[in-house]
Amino acid sequence: MDTPYIETVFTPISPVTLQSTQRKLAILADAAKYDASCASSGTAKRNSLGGKGIGSTEGSGICHSYAPDGRCISLLKILLTNFCTYDCLYCVNRVSSNVQRARFTVEEVVNLTLDFYRRNCIEGLFLSSGIIQSPDYTMEQVVEVARSLRHDALDADHLFAQHLAQAVRRDMHKMKAFVRFRTLEDEAFKTRPLDGPLHVAWFEPEHHIVEAITPFFARRFTQMRWAILTPERCVAWDGASVTFSPGARKDDAPPPDAGEQLWLTYYQHIFNPARLKLKMMQKEMPRRYWHNLPEAQFISTLSADAARRQSHMLAQTPATPRRRLPVFKPTGEAATRLQTTPPTSSLAASESLLIK
Repeated sequence: MDTPYIETVFTPISPVTLQSTQRKLAILADAAKYDASCASSGTAKRNSLGGKGIGSTEGSGICHSYAPDGRCISLLKILLTNFCTYDCLYCVNRVSSNVQRARFTVEEVVNLTLDFYRRNCIEGLFLSSGIIQSPDYTMEQVVEVARSLRHDALDADHLFAQHLAQAVRRDMHKMKAFVRFRTLEDEAFKTRPLDGPLHVAWFEPEHHIVEAITPFFARRFTQMRWAILTPERCVAWDGASVTFSPGARKDDAPPPDAGEQLWLTYYQHIFNPARLKLKMMQKEMPRRYWHNLPEAQFISTLSADAARRQSHMLAQTPATPRRRLPVFKPTGEAATRLQTTPPTSSLAASESLLIK
């Protein structure tokens, strides 16, 4: 039976990364199409029972698709790069050839291969490459792809470790966004009010990330004193150094202050009911963080009332705009001059004022 978490590990591709990968794939797949060999996988049978790697292969190979030229597509057939230091006359990718160039990283080839395999589009990978730096270096890169596919990317423990690391990075990212400080006039503020009050926040991370995330807040809020309380670990910054202490309770955080009330007022009135997108909001701001966000108390109310507010907005009679022309009123010497020597025309009046 397959290890259950192998199929669940998925890293979304950003639009920028996708565009870059598409460009490379278009160039390096096109560069590999001139080799007529490797029409089928033809590999030995294997499977992933017991958590050994991922998937299976059949001895005779499976053609998952066919190109218009009649060739069976069972392998991802690409070049690692079509850059080449050699100038072989028979090769379209020779150094003197005027073609577009691209280069995959080892990680990109591994991710692309696994993604196509999981979609049941291929049986495996056929990788070749132009010569970069030296034949030995190029072969090291190709072997590293094979090693990563066989041992790292397909190893159940490695995949699980990647999943855990991704979850920690996500939690750190959300902590940067969802920490909310409240002011506290502590003893240091009473003795040195020019230093400002202490800013205290309560947060409940899912992982032990307080020490890892501290440099971010120290850089962001260098000029103010702050403290972040969590159930497992607390951190404080006095403007010069960081101090860590044991975990705290939510009751240790200060109550809402006037500044928070201003923030809540802004949050309620910046909401546009005609652009309600709850799924997108919950994707970026998961519910598990809501109980520590002061503004989250209004999400349900604002969402439930969005349809009524939108209907009310549409039912409003549009107001007729009034065009207002600016009135020019001369003052001082200009007004006296107009009264004593009236101009022969309005144009002359305008010209005289402009000259004056």
